[in-house]
Amino acid sequence: MELCRSGIGIDIGGTKILAALATERGDIVEVIKFDTAKTRSGLLSQLDDVVGRFTELAFKRGLGTPCGIGIGFPGKVSEQIVNWVPNLPELNGLDLGAYADERWAIPARLQNDGQLALYGEQWLGAAQRCQHVLMFTLGTGIGGGIMVDGKVLRGLHGTAGSMGWLTMDMNDAGDPEQGWMERMVSGTGINRRASMLSTPMSSRELFDKASAGDAEAMELVHQIGYCIGGAVANLASVFDPELVLIGGGVSSQLDRMMPSIRNAIQRYGSPSTRDVPIAAAKLLEKAGLLGAVKLAFL
Repeated sequence: MELCRSGIGIDIGGTKILAALATERGDIVEVIKFDTAKTRSGLLSQLDDVVGRFTELAFKRGLGTPCGIGIGFPGKVSEQIVNWVPNLPELNGLDLGAYADERWAIPARLQNDGQLALYGEQWLGAAQRCQHVLMFTLGTGIGGGIMVDGKVLRGLHGTAGSMGWLTMDMNDAGDPEQGWMERMVSGTGINRRASMLSTPMSSRELFDKASAGDAEAMELVHQIGYCIGGAVANLASVFDPELVLIGGGVSSQLDRMMPSIRNAIQRYGSPSTRDVPIAAAKLLEKAGLLGAVKLAFL
């Protein structure tokens, strides 16, 4: 039997796709990045090209046939079927596992991209050797993952770790398409809130002005950090993690928000979780990609 020496990871986002061929140790052979097609046929054609390219490259490098393909999606997926991806509705209902068996003759497994980001961080990033981890990915939207006893929870519908749907304001009217936390502290939410200040500004300007002592900017940054801290306090009290990771673009401002995050955890967290370590994720945009590679070997 041929040894499994390479795998393909594909991280599909609403606007960009990252794909990699890598070894079982996580050594990247090649990474490619391209715009996401907006039609089902267009995306399948892109995936055909990726798999064909990497299969050929694996043979050239003496790695044999890739043993699997891990694919991450920003939405609700089973191991084979794309159920609901808000930014790519054309894909909803697609049985990609069956397509892979028929078209590529290489098994493919699907998983939520936030969950895969946590797998990536455990494998090669900030959560190595950890078994109990919470991860929040704070980017354009908000996702994440929950690891218990070394396994990332999928949940019944494949959406465990959907941190953007956490709510800490019971008076909020709610939004059936977007969770409260995502509206408050995602990159999009922060930009929206910063644009509503007396002096409208971008999220980048917000953090710069807060550091320079602007009172209004400082208050909004405090609110953002306090919201994140409240979410950490709630979930850490439930899952008792050894580490909390903050990933995504907003994580670059983690140090500026940490006092407010810690204040909220001290106020709302259970006694055993008030000192839980919090760290920025290390793998940046490649966390989900490397998690997808890891999935290819599972």
